[in-house]
Amino acid sequence: MTSATKYAALDGPGATARRAAGAPEATLVLHEGLEAARADWARLEASGTASPYQAFAWQDAFARHALAPGARVRVAVLHEAGTGRPIFLLPLAVGRRGPVTIATALGGKHANFHLPLACPRAGPPLASDALHRQLVAIGRGIGADAFAFANLPRTWAGEPNPLALPGARRAASDAYWSAFADRAADGPAAPLSGETRKKLRKKERGLAALGEVSVSRATTRAEADRTLDAFLAFKTRRMRAQGLPDPFEEPATRAFLRAACDPEVDGGPAIALWRLAVGERIVATFGAACDGVRASGMFIAFDEAPEIARATPGDLLLLAVVEALRTEGYESFDLGVGEARYKGHFCDRTEEMLELTLPVTLAGRAWAVQARLAGRLKRWAKASPRIMAALAGARRLMRRG
Repeated sequence: MTSATKYAALDGPGATARRAAGAPEATLVLHEGLEAARADWARLEASGTASPYQAFAWQDAFARHALAPGARVRVAVLHEAGTGRPIFLLPLAVGRRGPVTIATALGGKHANFHLPLACPRAGPPLASDALHRQLVAIGRGIGADAFAFANLPRTWAGEPNPLALPGARRAASDAYWSAFADRAADGPAAPLSGETRKKLRKKERGLAALGEVSVSRATTRAEADRTLDAFLAFKTRRMRAQGLPDPFEEPATRAFLRAACDPEVDGGPAIALWRLAVGERIVATFGAACDGVRASGMFIAFDEAPEIARATPGDLLLLAVVEALRTEGYESFDLGVGEARYKGHFCDRTEEMLELTLPVTLAGRAWAVQARLAGRLKRWAKASPRIMAALAGARRLMRRG
């Protein structure tokens, strides 16, 4: 599928003025699947702005294994007129939600950050009003009634997220991250207090009484599989105990993780895996999407046996991983979207997260009203610890029933 639309020819307020001012045009091309956009993708991945989740390897693993049943993949690319260089690339999953067709960023909830691959300072073609019209054109071209974008950071690497358009609303949760530039070169990499570090050293000594403590990164397929097996077992037990749905229980999701974590593929894994072991026993696991600049934590889990859990092995593992990342030359790390005690300990910055619902058709407008209301209700519920506790209790009762 290949279609093209000239930016300057799009209707809308200001179009005549832009042409008179000599504003550059941009050509929109829509592709079926990821492979057709690979050359443009590689160019933007090397020089544009995006998170580790927009790496071709990560997106390809997701598209091949974890795409929702019935969904299809489309990739929209904007090329600068004259030079032909790609300036914007947006991979999408397009599928039905009841009577409407909705386009979402590829990767869904498994990606902590959604943004397009884009050239910084691309100028008029990526200005808010122009990009809004391009998204509408994209929506029409792929047969979508509306776009539903979640996990949108307001900025990334000092650049505004092009999808943080007027009308985007504050998400229910923010993201937690840290920059190594904020830390003294001769000091600790993680922003933990001295008292917290003292407690962790004591806990590590207690864990060492059970066997030799080691931290390692999976560098072979066998190591990755063993680490993933441990993670999935830990996660399943914890979700069942809390009465929560396990986001990793679907076979398709597990296939995606195994493909993305495989260290033996060309270019290395899209998701790096670390583990903390006591002797031969894996007691904590951590996975992060990494691009050499940012390491973005996707999941963490640990053995909750009392003799292990009291040592907070997840914290011990994170401390070692953060130190290793700085040594490897990473600029920053994050622990993703959502609230958790350990995130506040290891991260001293928060990233404001947004959601955007953008209708394309009349049916999409009606759906967008409901989606925005649902988003407001979710933010309201998350702001009340009492409501969240009641919901968690209800989920546990339902699962037991």
